[in-house]
Amino acid sequence: MQFKVSKLSVSVVEALEVLKPMYRVELKDQASGFEWETIVELKKIQENIRNVVYSV
Repeated sequence: MQFKVSKLSVSVVEALEVLKPMYRVELKDQASGFEWETIVELKKIQENIRNVVYSV
């Protein structure tokens, strides 16, 4: 993770602190059984870290 976030000039500790308030919501319609999930409104830095960490 350090290697990946170093591209953003932040440390792993800083990246984890920024990502801490990020959360995912999973929703399910009881009537149809349809399920979906979403990540609730990311700040730009959270989005950048997520994209860098999860890139291949």
